[in-house]
Amino acid sequence: MKPEIEAFDLGHIFQAMKMNQDGRLKAPLYVRFAMGFRHAMPVDRPSFEFHVETLRRIAPDAQWCDAGTRRHQIEVNECSITLGGHTAPGARTMSGPTATDWRPRRGTGAARGPTLRRP
Repeated sequence: MKPEIEAFDLGHIFQAMKMNQDGRLKAPLYVRFAMGFRHAMPVDRPSFEFHVETLRRIAPDAQWCDAGTRRHQIEVNECSITLGGHTAPGARTMSGPTATDWRPRRGTGAARGPTLRRP
């Protein structure tokens, strides 16, 4: 089984390399770049290119793929393909609701529990 390193920023890539060097992760690394999520790198091609270039520099044998939010998934996939990576749409592109799409309605009684509605 191969662990997937989900990188939300450059620090995660460098930490994965450190774990590789001390034997906790075996090469080649498999990195999934998370883009467009809260507290992750932005959906910005120059930023994505910099992250990929950095990974290639510090872990030349690493494989990588993208992970984007639903509204950016096509853009992120296109960047990934043109830069030589894999694409991984996964559950983030489902057409139905996800856990982050729902929030409790205000004013619901605690005894009944929250009533959910779409934002």
